[in-house]
Amino acid sequence: PSQEALRIDAQSPFLAPRERSRFFYHLASQAEDLAEWDIAIASYRKAIALFDDDPEVSEDQRLGTRERLAYCLHEAGDFAGALEINRQVLAGGETLFGSDSEKLLVVITNMAQNAHGLEQPDVADKFLQRRLDIASRHGNERHIDESLFQLGVVAFEQGQTEQAETFMKRRLELAEASGDRERILDAREALDVLHEKMGK
Repeated sequence: PSQEALRIDAQSPFLAPRERSRFFYHLASQAEDLAEWDIAIASYRKAIALFDDDPEVSEDQRLGTRERLAYCLHEAGDFAGALEINRQVLAGGETLFGSDSEKLLVVITNMAQNAHGLEQPDVADKFLQRRLDIASRHGNERHIDESLFQLGVVAFEQGQTEQAETFMKRRLELAEASGDRERILDAREALDVLHEKMGK
């Protein structure tokens, strides 16, 4: 129905600008849920252009829509395009929330994944280190654990097995200190898998 409404609107405009932007956004979101990346990407781009012209759309909303576009680009295999959009999102987020804000964790995580897809381990490592630093400042356990795990993966892929083991052991130490059973089990399993790959 959204596609049909927009098709008719393109031939004979009847939607108000705000209605049109919301139609494109919801169409993009629905397409994303269905992994219809081409539709999602095209629709997010159109929504972004309309949001940028709407003074009542907040900067936070504009950045969030760009973040969704970057996610879809990554899923479609356009890692470079996704990273470029995410750089814009990160710069906007730093201006809006500050460079150490917990709100930056998702986009920094996504940028690490973009860099990994581009086979740029050094770049991915820098993003993951920043993610770990911000997560540690805010006591965000989920992001701390995932950062240490992904840092371990990147190190292992680069042949830095001792460094990988250090990250995985640190994750387990933090989990044990927390007393969270599920967190401990996940960390121990990750370390066991690493040891198996190392032949230990």
